[in-house]
Amino acid sequence: MPNTEKPTPSAEPSIMCDRAKEYLDFLKSVQFDFSAFEFVREKPRKIVISVGKSAGYMYEKFVLRYPETAALPAFAVLPEGIKCNVSENVETFFSSHPHLTEKSFEAAEKLINFIKKHEPENVIVLLSGGSSALIEKSDNEKESVELNEKLLKSGLPITEINKKRSEYSLIKNGKLAEISALIPICCMMRF
Repeated sequence: MPNTEKPTPSAEPSIMCDRAKEYLDFLKSVQFDFSAFEFVREKPRKIVISVGKSAGYMYEKFVLRYPETAALPAFAVLPEGIKCNVSENVETFFSSHPHLTEKSFEAAEKLINFIKKHEPENVIVLLSGGSSALIEKSDNEKESVELNEKLLKSGLPITEINKKRSEYSLIKNGKLAEISALIPICCMMRF
């Protein structure tokens, strides 16, 4: 499906750059709580998945806190245009935000394939804002894109938008864990 979106004023590079700088300044003040990792720290065959507008930054902070995780296979999904300094072992995919596009669905397929390829026993998930648009899987991509556009224009609070998104999604609201039924998602950290 071709990307027929027209750029909006909020998508202009200079504005996006300014917002990204403000967001990064904000992130520097955040104290991440990675304590849930202690429950799987000694377990074998772990992978790390980091998705969201601050996926790269979260991953970097996580590895600084737990240096042994730098060698783990990792997969990150970030918005297009975000500069990311993650290590070479991190498979990185740049997707779209806030609109669902082909990239959103491609990101989900790549993530699912990454999980299957590594056959982990434990998955560490780092999620931040923006994940709902960056990664998606549904039975009908066209309908999902149209519904998402309506929701974005609806004026609803993001919590209500995300509830609606999870109704048509095959991966949101814990459904990704169901797709990978044999792989326990042992540790989820949200920002």
